[in-house]
Amino acid sequence: YREVKKERSLIRKKVLTTVLLLMVFVLAFNTAVSANEFTDTDKHWAKYSIDYVTGKGYFCGTSTTEFSPDMSMTRGMFVTVLSRMSGIDVSAYSDPVFTDVKESDYFFSAVNWAYDNKIVAGTGNGMFKPADLVTREQMSLMLGNYLKYMEKTPEVRNEIKKYADNAK
Repeated sequence: YREVKKERSLIRKKVLTTVLLLMVFVLAFNTAVSANEFTDTDKHWAKYSIDYVTGKGYFCGTSTTEFSPDMSMTRGMFVTVLSRMSGIDVSAYSDPVFTDVKESDYFFSAVNWAYDNKIVAGTGNGMFKPADLVTREQMSLMLGNYLKYMEKTPEVRNEIKKYADNAK
């Protein structure tokens, strides 16, 4: 019985992680430019999701004409998206927290906000490594902390038994 209970708990964690990662992907890039105006999203499989997240202001394009839908996401980008999803003005978070996050970086206030609200803790030695690609593990941790900050509990509707890259 304990093994079944432990397995169900593990499955629930995997489902939650998958749901959270999908939520971030769908809710990610922000811009004043509509996805209809990007030259690289017209035939992309995620065009409608891109339209949604840019329309909500969660994601921006990489330029005024490009969204770069196949580009990997960095830690700085991810935290910026979370701050935009929260709907708060992060400009008040102006005290530097990490030595590798400069005031001139677009994600400066978002990273400081995330740190102050226990969404991120950095990578050690006073660093955040904003240019590093964000891993699924880091996304899951940040999303879990973000949900606590927002006082939200995700609803798990279906359980996933196995998936192709289960061991990663």
